[in-house]
Amino acid sequence: MDGTPGTSPADTQSALDRDELNLLARLHIALGALTGLLSLFCALPIWEGAVAMRQLSSGELDQYLVSVVLLAMGISLAVLCLVHVGVLLYIARLIRTCRRWWLVMIFSSLHLINIPFGTALSIYTFVVLGRDTVRRRFRAGGRYQTEKA
Repeated sequence: MDGTPGTSPADTQSALDRDELNLLARLHIALGALTGLLSLFCALPIWEGAVAMRQLSSGELDQYLVSVVLLAMGISLAVLCLVHVGVLLYIARLIRTCRRWWLVMIFSSLHLINIPFGTALSIYTFVVLGRDTVRRRFRAGGRYQTEKA
């Protein structure tokens, strides 16, 4: 088909699937790295809340409440971003090892909310993992099984 002697269509499809699964795993890792970098922006409300708490005088209850809310909001957002990074890295590992097809698909459907990068990555995940050859690879646990006629 591609002009290379000794290459069957199944081997070509297997190589294509392997390359696209590796690309998909790398894209999940890249999005995890981007999310990790963006979690650094959560340091601003944490810093503002901590500074405001240190500069309180005795009668400023409103400023104290604002600083507590800023501090809690910053810590919560940072923790959520870091948990999201961990989940993205775990999904990348599952894709690379071709395990838990349903978990990857469910996470990708939930990841559609993350506009624009998560949406594009989820659509690409649906396209790649929706192929029958990739499903067979996931069922086999990463080993590619060709149909013998």
